[in-house]
Amino acid sequence: MSGDRSGMYREPVSFMAGDNRLYGVLHRPASVTEVLRGVVLLSAGMKNRTGYARLYVALADYLAEHGFPTLRFDFHGCGDSDGRHAPTGAWEEKHADINEQVLTGSLAEDVVAAVAEIKRQTNCEDVLLFGLCSGANTAVYAGDRISDVCGLVLVNLPVAVDSSKRRQAHQGGMNLFQEQFMFEAYVRKLLSPRAWGRMFSGQSDFKSILYLMKKKLLGSQAAPKATSADTTSTAPTVSADDGFGFNFDMLRTFESFWKSGRPIYLFFSENDPIRVNFETYFEQRHGLELMTRYSDLCHKIVFKNANHSFVNSEWREQLFERVAQCGSKETAWPTQARR
Repeated sequence: MSGDRSGMYREPVSFMAGDNRLYGVLHRPASVTEVLRGVVLLSAGMKNRTGYARLYVALADYLAEHGFPTLRFDFHGCGDSDGRHAPTGAWEEKHADINEQVLTGSLAEDVVAAVAEIKRQTNCEDVLLFGLCSGANTAVYAGDRISDVCGLVLVNLPVAVDSSKRRQAHQGGMNLFQEQFMFEAYVRKLLSPRAWGRMFSGQSDFKSILYLMKKKLLGSQAAPKATSADTTSTAPTVSADDGFGFNFDMLRTFESFWKSGRPIYLFFSENDPIRVNFETYFEQRHGLELMTRYSDLCHKIVFKNANHSFVNSEWREQLFERVAQCGSKETAWPTQARR
């Protein structure tokens, strides 16, 4: 049964991806004279098709009301869909190890099937992929395989490979966002008599202070710098990067996608540690040369004050408007493949 709304309606769908039947919801514009572009929303990791705080439901409604048929669905092993999500099929599989598989493209084949389904259902000419968090990683890997994908909207894209071993090795440490926040807080306290009083009385967090002093005074061990993606290798590779674990395999996929002449929109929340990771390890280091070379196909936007999942209505309104702009045919989409 379809759900009627002003300007759009929802319709349940199911389709096969390999041996698994996947279930989703197609949001259709109420009145369409010409369907040229569809949108497929890709969930983060093991989240179902509703998204954080029903973000994907609201976004799909908005896009359909603005003329874009939009599909959101459950990956295999999640929500209503068939199959197992864990790499080994074991119920006790650790969350971090499942993340590792997702972050390196394990769900891409589901997206291939989803794009085929929305094209079959709506006769759209091409499709925009939208992904939040690890859904953005899935968009990168899937988009590179599907010629009908016209562009990617990547929101709060992780650039490190997660794993239980990595989490264990760095238990108790701080990420870059936390380091920056704590350092700025201690700098502000330098002129505070009360803060000095707490320090001399032994009430300060000396562990954190010593940790930050070591990081700032000694610095991080220099990580290897990637000047170009090595397209000859197909195996996912990561760097030590002072324990960060940069995903070079995804870097190669970025280059492949940009070579085809298709744009990538990079959206980040100002108050998300993932933004700091991206700017530090991708934008200023490993991906610098690529972003410079393909600057006409790379568009980065930071949403002021927003958090990871855009829970505030004002942040969502800004995000939704931007996504609709990315999907508009009025956007200058380059069509010639780059050499």
